[in-house]
Amino acid sequence: MRTLPAVAFFAALALWQMVWIFFGLEPADTGWHLSFYQQFFSHPEAHEFDFLYWLSGLVGSVWMHVFPEGGLLWVRVLGLLFETATAALVFLCLRRVFSPETALLSVALVVFSHAGLPAHFFYNPFSVFLLLLGVFLLLKGLRETRLLPVFFAGFVLSASIFARVPNLLGLSLAALIVLNYLLCRQEDGALRQLARQGAAFTGGAICGLLAPLLLVFTLGQGDVLRNALEILFAKGADGADAHGIANMLSYAFHNYLKVFQNGVPWSIPLTLVLTVFALSRITARPVRAAVLLAAFLVLAFLLNYQFWTARFFAFYFIAIVTGGAFLLTKIARVQREKTLLCAAGLLLLVLFPFGSDCYIYSAGMYAVWLAFPFSCALLVETVLSRTADRTNVLPVLCVAFAAFFAVASHQAACNPFFAPGRITERTAQIKNSTLLRGVFVKPATAENLDSLLSELKKHVAAGDALLCYESIPLVHYLTDTRPYARTSWPLFYPASLFAKKLSEAEQREPERPFVVISKQSRGAGRFDLQRNYLDETKLDYPLFSRERLRVLKDFLRRNEYRPVFENDYFALWAPAAGQRTTGKEPQKKKE
Repeated sequence: MRTLPAVAFFAALALWQMVWIFFGLEPADTGWHLSFYQQFFSHPEAHEFDFLYWLSGLVGSVWMHVFPEGGLLWVRVLGLLFETATAALVFLCLRRVFSPETALLSVALVVFSHAGLPAHFFYNPFSVFLLLLGVFLLLKGLRETRLLPVFFAGFVLSASIFARVPNLLGLSLAALIVLNYLLCRQEDGALRQLARQGAAFTGGAICGLLAPLLLVFTLGQGDVLRNALEILFAKGADGADAHGIANMLSYAFHNYLKVFQNGVPWSIPLTLVLTVFALSRITARPVRAAVLLAAFLVLAFLLNYQFWTARFFAFYFIAIVTGGAFLLTKIARVQREKTLLCAAGLLLLVLFPFGSDCYIYSAGMYAVWLAFPFSCALLVETVLSRTADRTNVLPVLCVAFAAFFAVASHQAACNPFFAPGRITERTAQIKNSTLLRGVFVKPATAENLDSLLSELKKHVAAGDALLCYESIPLVHYLTDTRPYARTSWPLFYPASLFAKKLSEAEQREPERPFVVISKQSRGAGRFDLQRNYLDETKLDYPLFSRERLRVLKDFLRRNEYRPVFENDYFALWAPAAGQRTTGKEPQKKKE
């Protein structure tokens, strides 16, 4: 396939994704990321915890400064650009070992599986782009026995740590250098080449670590980054925190149980059918084409009718079984580049979700970017391998692509992420904020958010302190206010750390902020309205803590807060008259 058709293909995918960026709004993840970008330069100290994603914040903030009037819509455009760039990287890797048509369809399947998921730019899609860029450079260097691409691979993989701290595990991709040596150790100079490649990668990794650190301290943000790391270690040591080591290992174990639970019903019939036809003596092209088409239709059905996390559990199962089986075959020993690509995909599949609070639930959709397309392409090529004539392949793949396109469009239109309901129900826009211009939401959402913003304009201004609890950091972004507790999303704090941050804020800023409290309880995949939003008797679950709620209520009680505004979604609380805040950062006394 020539370059122009491939470029046109990715442009069409990008245009298809652009259709959906105008619809829907969720106040948690989106607001958390955007408020960080908004105040990355102006109030970095107010986003301590967020500096664990420093490089993501830098890129997002620079984009906002380039397009200051773009608001949420343009941050979604940036996310779409990185999604397309990631798809192109995967295609460039796959087309070297598979036919271009097969590679394109396999990549498109991942793009379609993201239908209805967050489209805006943030650390997970940015991280997987950087990791895949590192894989692409590393494979290029190993294939061409050139040291410069290996050096830059180490640089990119090391720098990605600043986009998301758990990307530290991405440095384990250096194992591909060792694997490459094992596959070609009989060649002359193989050991010497291994040493040179290892040195180049290490040098690049060191430079990739030092360069961002130099920029951090040049910007005067070193203390903020250090405080963020202290928070990270405090969370890791807290046994009740979702980011604690024990809890993350537990999530990983239970997630892999889900992989088999969701993957077996769909994947075993599919894998068995493909395997039987691949190993049998059946060579009739129409029969093989029909089986291949049936397999893709099964995947399309899976894409549409399973909840978004369940589909990725099934993808995990397909990728692990297919990729693992390939690595155990004799073919893997002679097809070096394909073996390295498979190993890289499986490493990313297993390691990328570590550090995310719910493992595959949170990051699996990005971890599958390489391993799953590789598995799909491998299955297709295996089924078609016995016949040299490939004239009928393109029509089959076109029909499969049309099926995926229709299913993904239906999924995006009817089941958007964290926002149940069809996009046709999203007919209203937020009037009291230009930052949401062009974004359509449900009328009830627009009415409640507009009334809250109208009330807040009476009490706070840009740069003022505000406390938003618990999953509504979007309010910080829409008002350009400083998070009082040094994060726009207090849900990330275990109760003890939340209490500490509030105590520090009370000593740092004598006057108290207004407090916005959400009446929405973040459940599995959506936000549920709750009338008794300060109820402590609810059972704990990963995204709700009774102890953290008690900390908030204690803060409200000792500072004599009272509600001054309320609608169906939000409540606004004000401190006692003598403690009413102007919200401004206290000025330091001159020595």
